[in-house]
Formats: sequence, C-alpha cells, structure tokens
Amino acid sequence: MESPGPGRAGPARRSSGPGADLRGALRPPPDAPAAESFLRPADIGGANDLPEGTVLAAQPGALLALSAELTGGRWFDTGHEARRDRVAVIDTAAASRLTVETGEGGEGGAGAGTSVIHVNGVAFSVLGVFRAPAGDTNLTGSVVVPYWAALADPAGLGFAPAEMVIRTDLGAADQVGEEAPFALAPGAPDALVALVPPDPRSLRRGVESQTRALFLGLAAVSLGVGALGVSNTAYVSVLERRSEIGLRRALGASRRAVAGQFCVESGLVGLVGGLVGTVLGIQITALTCLAKDWLVVLDPALTLAGPLVGLVVGLAAGLYPALAAARVLPAETLRAGV
Repeated sequence: MESPGPGRAGPARRSSGPGADLRGALRPPPDAPAAESFLRPADIGGANDLPEGTVLAAQPGALLALSAELTGGRWFDTGHEARRDRVAVIDTAAASRLTVETGEGGEGGAGAGTSVIHVNGVAFSVLGVFRAPAGDTNLTGSVVVPYWAALADPAGLGFAPAEMVIRTDLGAADQVGEEAPFALAPGAPDALVALVPPDPRSLRRGVESQTRALFLGLAAVSLGVGALGVSNTAYVSVLERRSEIGLRRALGASRRAVAGQFCVESGLVGLVGGLVGTVLGIQITALTCLAKDWLVVLDPALTLAGPLVGLVVGLAAGLYPALAAARVLPAETLRAGV
C-alpha cells in the first residue's frame, strides 16, 4: 500500500520557474531499486520550442514511484539510459497542446515514424504519454527525459539538484524518512532533507481534538445563555414577590434564609435543566449511532456530570437575585403595599 501524502528526500532548491521544487511521495517503487528514482527539474519558457512548462529528468523508476499512469506508448528504460538515447515521455496535458513532428530517422533514438519534440532546439523522440496523478501540479504538463540528460544537459536547460522519490508501505514513512539520509549519504546525512507526509493517525487526532474543542466552546456558550436565562427568571421572581419577601422579613426571617430560598429555587431549575439536557443528549446520540450502525459508547462519568453542571450553573445564576431578595427592606414593602 502507498503512504498517503507527498514527501521528498534529497537536496533540493526552489528556482523561479514553474518546474521548481518538484514534490514526489516518500515511497520506493516495488519493482525498481532506490537508485532508479532520482528526479531533476528544469524550466523551459515560452521562447523555446515548447510552451511554458517543465522539463524533468528522471530515472526509469521515478515516474512509477510518483504513480504516473501510462496511457499510450511505453516508458523509457535502463537501455535508453545506458545508450543515452534522446527520448522522452510527455504528460497528457502537454501532449494536447504540443505540435509533435514525425521523425524520419536520425541520431538519438529518433527513428522513422516516431514523434519528435524539440527542447531548446534539441530533438527528443516521444516514446509514450502518461497521465499525472490527480492534484500533482508539477507533473501535469511536463516533459520527462532520461536522467543522463540532466548530467550531460544537451539542451542547456540547467537542471536543479536531484531529488529522490521513495515509496513505502502504509505507516512506514516516518521510519524511512529518518533512515533514508543515512542510507543514501552515510558520510554527510545532514546534506539531505527528507520531507515525510503527515501521519493519518496524527491528522485524525488533530481533527478530533479541534472538533471536540469546537463542541466544548458551543457547550460553554449554551451554558452561558442558560445561566443568563435562569438569572433573569429568578430576578423577575424577586421583583414579583417583594411583598412576600417583606412579610417574611417582618415575621423574623433572616437575610440568609431569604437568600438561601432563592438559591435553592435557582439550583433546582438548573438541576432539572441538566437532567433534561442529559436525557435528550443520550437519546440523540443513541439514535444517531443506531442510524449509522455505530457502536453506542457512553461514559458514565459524563452522564452524571450533566445534572451536576446544571446544578452548579443554576446556583451561580441565582446568586445575584438571591442577594437582591436579601436586601429587600420589610418596612418599605409593607408601607408601599407592594
């Protein structure tokens, strides 16, 4: 299986053109050794025989490691590399906009009936057409020549430093990324930079953490709104029951007793709200899991925490109305007849 995501191993630099900093995936092709997966990008501009795009020099296994799909013709192989044949494979996007000539023989592997493109005036025989992987903007529209062309550079393109593409099994990218610089350059491992794709498990944990934080934030907002509602209701109750409060105070009730009464009432409202919310939450969660054929897993601690949180929020929300009730003067309320 392939390791998901892009990565890169090897010294690389960014140039100013569209072919800069080619990103492959840190994965070695199963049917080619690691030495056959080097890439070197070079840029070509509109002043050349090709339209604006990218020329890549690659060893035969590199395109396989990058999951390119051959749609017509064939790949170049080690024989073309050894003979230094001037051959190339092109992406479907490049093939759709290039004017390809028919070769009538000549050096560099261009034989009769072959298609020929020109790179800076140098003819290359087109062996095949490939489709770049979805989302790979570097391979899309590119022309790929054998790796010897980067070393000899017959077209004078000035190729960038090499990059190695490695394919790994699923979950092995981190380990390969740590060991690849030492395996490729034991004498100077710091000269290589390995870019490893993110671990899907870490990505999943990050998404779960952010989702949990989002829901906790929404819950905190809901608690705040509920607390304001309970506090407003309790305060209105204090205003409507001023005569009752004044009469109780006149009969000897203390400020503490009056404040405690309203705190208890607010706490009971919060407790009932917590119980109702917990029951509804459990029911909705269970129904959603059953509809999706998921396993229903409920934490008893969280189930018990719902009513307790409601009680605490109710008590906190009723604190100000309770203090307001305790400050009611009995003489004024009885005199006013409120």
